[in-house]
This record gives sequence, C-alpha cells and structure tokens, in this order.
Amino acid sequence: MRDLLKAEKPPFFISILLGAFAWAVLNYVETIQNTPVILYKPRFTEHQLSEDETTETAQFEVYLENLTENILFTNLEFVIRSEKTFDAFIMPIPPAWDADSSPSGECETAVFFIEEFHPGGKIKLHATVTNPFSKTNKPAFFLRSSDQAIQLIKPSVRTVVLKRQEIIIFSFLFAWAIFTLLLYWFYSLTTESSNVSSKAARKS
Repeated sequence: MRDLLKAEKPPFFISILLGAFAWAVLNYVETIQNTPVILYKPRFTEHQLSEDETTETAQFEVYLENLTENILFTNLEFVIRSEKTFDAFIMPIPPAWDADSSPSGECETAVFFIEEFHPGGKIKLHATVTNPFSKTNKPAFFLRSSDQAIQLIKPSVRTVVLKRQEIIIFSFLFAWAIFTLLLYWFYSLTTESSNVSSKAARKS
C-alpha cells in the first residue's frame, strides 16, 4: 500500500477494477431486465368476526407489478385458494385499466383472468377469505397458467435493483467518475510535492 502511495503515476488498475465492478452491476441489471418477472406482495386487510364469533374473515390482497421494461404478459390466470373465498375483484392501479372479465369464485378458490399485463403495469387482486390464520387451510396464491414462462418473486434485493435501476446505474457511474478524478488529483499533488522535495534536496 505504501508503494502505491509513493508511486509517481496513479495505479490505473484500481480505476480499472472499479470500472469492471460497475460493468458487472450494469450487466446484472440488463440481465434481470430481460427476465420475465412479476413482483407480488400478499397481505391481509379488514379482519372481521362473525356475529356468533365462530368464523373470522379477512380481505386477502395481492399486489402485482410487471417489473420488465418491454415484456407484455398475456392470458394470465391467478388463483387465491382458501377454506372459502368470495367477493373477489380486481383493482387496477392507473394507468392500468379494468380487466375484461370478472373474477370467478369456486368456493375454495377465486380465479382472476388478466388478458394483458403491460410492462410497468400494477394491479391488486382482492378476495374475502374465511379463517385466514387457520394452520391447516392458510390462503395460498399462485399463477395457474399464462402464455409465457413467468417468475413470481416477493420483494428482495433483485426487485429493488429492478425498481431503482436508473438511480443505481447513475450512482455507480458517478462514483466511478469521482473516484477517478480524486485519484488523479491525489497523485498530482503527490508528484508535485515529490518534485518540490527533490529540487530542495538538490539545492542543499
């Protein structure tokens, strides 16, 4: 490390390593951008207890977001399954629009058909379920069919990268540029100081 600090020329391999790391991050972002991914976040809302206090109901909500930039998903069929499901509906989040067909109930399941799910699109699936915290019959959510192979993923580092890719890319490029400029500035000062010391030593 001391040899690096005493060097008259900046160690370019440090800048190269940082640039390679930034390239790896950008390549990773590009790879997952082209992966068919839908973010899903399930949660319970509006718990209620029946008048005889024997049955508990809750709104089961699933937030969906198409995280791709250019992939249109078509003919998706999602299912919410529980001990009993009813009052199912789809809530589009603007600029998304209403689905062409209403969800269908099959006693234990609610089926949601989405003809087109555009890049960046967001929707919420709702269904009322009974006994949501039953150990033997917990509500389940899954994709039953679609025209494409799709990955359903919960919030993670991967989804953060996809949702904040512009900020991440800019931050790495900015950090790389600043680091390179500081490196040159530091070694220019070091070289200048070294030259002054050498001249002083020659005069003495």
